[in-house]
Amino acid sequence: VLDQPSQQGCIAAGQQGIAGGDGQRKVRAPSSLHIAHHAPALGYHQRPPACPYEGGGDVDHTAFHPARHQRRKHLEDGRGLGFRLFSRNVRTSGLGEIRYAHHLLQSGGGCDMKSDRPGHLGRDDNNTLAYHKSPGIAPGVVFLSGYQSDMSGTKAVALETACTENSRAYVRFDYTGHGSSSGAFEDCVVSDWVADTLAILDQCTDGPQVLVGSSMGGWIALLAALARPDRIAGLVGIAPAPDFTEDLLLAKATDAERAVFERDGVWRKPYGDGDDEFIVTKGLIDDGRKHLLLGDPIPIGIPVRLIHGTADDVVPWETSQRLMDALASTDVIFTPVDGAGHRMSEPHELDVVLATVEDLCRALEPQTRDANPAR
Repeated sequence: VLDQPSQQGCIAAGQQGIAGGDGQRKVRAPSSLHIAHHAPALGYHQRPPACPYEGGGDVDHTAFHPARHQRRKHLEDGRGLGFRLFSRNVRTSGLGEIRYAHHLLQSGGGCDMKSDRPGHLGRDDNNTLAYHKSPGIAPGVVFLSGYQSDMSGTKAVALETACTENSRAYVRFDYTGHGSSSGAFEDCVVSDWVADTLAILDQCTDGPQVLVGSSMGGWIALLAALARPDRIAGLVGIAPAPDFTEDLLLAKATDAERAVFERDGVWRKPYGDGDDEFIVTKGLIDDGRKHLLLGDPIPIGIPVRLIHGTADDVVPWETSQRLMDALASTDVIFTPVDGAGHRMSEPHELDVVLATVEDLCRALEPQTRDANPAR
């Protein structure tokens, strides 16, 4: 570990570090770094204080917000895998205690885990949401996919397998205009997908839930947690992309792309190997501005886990750093995964995701015991 005096809250390119309350800047290679700030977390049924920087706990945030209370953040030694570490206040189970199937069993289907056919939830706008639901213990897990992605992706199905093996309730679903759900994608905006998520929470889940959001799903998870503070026990963001419509799409558009966007009201941007394209509408950008989060403190007081690849060329890993700084929660852990890209779907990357989700759920079980009377 290299310690250097610094008052900067930023992290140098190619390095990982955090400015502590003592003014010392700690730098560690990303493959062995775990950034965290923690204190006794609010229960899933508790709201954060009116001022998110007031209150007790091990908090030291001067390096990031000099005018507010400081938030102390810790670098901790790794255990097990070099890129996977846990905060001292989180009870961990270890990879050896959680069985993961890399063959990714195709389970789920309504309330029948053995059926491949999804259930369908009717919506007031006459659209239907396709979903797979597996019963189990609390807290349950709900997976929120990314932009133009769906519930059949590698992470969604791998997480279903892990939750089933741990007897944990699980739901994955497709937003309106995605996958097996009805609706036209180009007619949809962020508000629609937040409403879809709340409908799934209200009608397809019981008790406290942990939301696991991938890419745009991380943004949707934050908005859902703000809308349903009494239902959400914890959050996991996998390469989360809050405010991506403004910061990652519009801000990076070329003059020519902006001209097409203004003229046609839609912008089709190729990505990947060129066979795929992002479809961005003016309605999406306009609606996204109603939901921007990173410009102000985010009044979410529950435990949050952030996982981000250091080689992500779609959503920069610094987005997770910004999100960690903005959250009011004093139990936030950011795990950079060295060399990982945006999809986070390689076996060793899935290990990090699955272990992080189950460890958080197990840590939350004492708070959710009433939802598991048999335990």
